[in-house]
Amino acid sequence: MDRIIKQCNPVQGVGWGQTPTLDLQLGPRYRQIILEVWVVNANTYIPTILDVLDMIIVNIGGNPQRMHTAWELNEINRSYGAQYAVNAYKTVNGAIAWANSGVPAAPAAGDAGGTIGTVFYIPIYFREPWRNSYAAQEMYAWYTAWQDGSVLPSFQLSLKVPALSTNIRAASAITINAFAETDNAVGPLDASKRPVMMITKWKRQPLTYSGIGDAVYTNLAKRELYSQISLFSSYATGKGPLLAGITPAALITDQNDITTPAFDVITRAKIEVDNRTVRDVTKIINDQGLIDDNMNEAGLPPDRLDVIFDKSDLPTDGLVMEAGSQVVRDFRLTATIGGAAAVGLYKTITALMQVYGAVER
Repeated sequence: MDRIIKQCNPVQGVGWGQTPTLDLQLGPRYRQIILEVWVVNANTYIPTILDVLDMIIVNIGGNPQRMHTAWELNEINRSYGAQYAVNAYKTVNGAIAWANSGVPAAPAAGDAGGTIGTVFYIPIYFREPWRNSYAAQEMYAWYTAWQDGSVLPSFQLSLKVPALSTNIRAASAITINAFAETDNAVGPLDASKRPVMMITKWKRQPLTYSGIGDAVYTNLAKRELYSQISLFSSYATGKGPLLAGITPAALITDQNDITTPAFDVITRAKIEVDNRTVRDVTKIINDQGLIDDNMNEAGLPPDRLDVIFDKSDLPTDGLVMEAGSQVVRDFRLTATIGGAAAVGLYKTITALMQVYGAVER
């Protein structure tokens, strides 16, 4: 099976404050896409991923299959291992700078002449290389063609580029290139000779709350199999990922300071399915279990609580919402909110839910 890595079609409509798109070739099986983003740094400033990409939506046939910001995606990826996170490097006059150690140089502050920039490499994984076995890693790659000759109606990325921030040099351009790792595998057919189109999706849902204490949610979808629910804390206005032009150091401080937090800490999560409790854990106990399963402790910051169901290699070990004619009737999440940093309409947890199931139509 050939493994091919090459540049994709041009990303269309790139510009500050715009929503560019990338139409992907049909036929190959997609293992991952890497977005390469080039910017010029403002004098004395270093940009972050928040300055270059906001929302990323993966569409099939015009229907969203994955929805998350670039920052949220990176936070999830680095929890699986530091090697899966975004890489960012210093550039000089549009070329990557190399350190004396023989690796690309770390990002550096811009200069008055506009020669210093930053390039970001943002991976979007379909294959899941953090799985324990090679077979499990491969099974999550996305097919676009099947044994009967059928293909997806379309496969597209929609990207939201934020407005020009103070970390970016005024009047400078942003460049986005895309590269795909693919192979020539085609999808299987079921017993009725119909294409099997099962994928891992990311659903994004805001969960509002009024203040500290327990917030109960019963409006999560009761479909397919849940692999993971990640709860991103609500930040105070102008803090952390809500602050345009935040410095890398300030972002790290806002994300990890629990003495004077910039966010409302989620201290506990309880999940019940048809009156059966499947999780009832504090964040610290929950994270100990994830660390035992070889997740990256440095990728589990105080501003997020991850509940992971399929800790084995099998997607069917996730939290099952429906099986044949049997469907879950009551599915509720209780999040315990501590602190009171977030204000006004920002009292909203962002829930990212990894779901394994059929392509959304």
